[in-house]
Amino acid sequence: MTFQIAKTVVLKEFQTDRTYLTRLASALIERLDLSNNLSILIHPDDRDSISQMRSGITEQLDGVKYVHIEVSNTVHRGGCKVESDRGVLVT
Repeated sequence: MTFQIAKTVVLKEFQTDRTYLTRLASALIERLDLSNNLSILIHPDDRDSISQMRSGITEQLDGVKYVHIEVSNTVHRGGCKVESDRGVLVT
């Protein structure tokens, strides 16, 4: 039950705040020791956020040579997965 409530709150937040995924990805990126390669995976229903994510995290990715944002069914809606050759973080 607690999980369902939390999921409902997150989805509501995502629907009303289009910068949510960008902020979420930025928080995950801060936790990783960045390298030259970075992949960010988001749910297919969130693909409209890709261009906003790319522009919203550009400064944070200074020095990263390869950034790839893609959709994946393995990520839940409103969440993301950040992968680098130094680690993986999922929300």
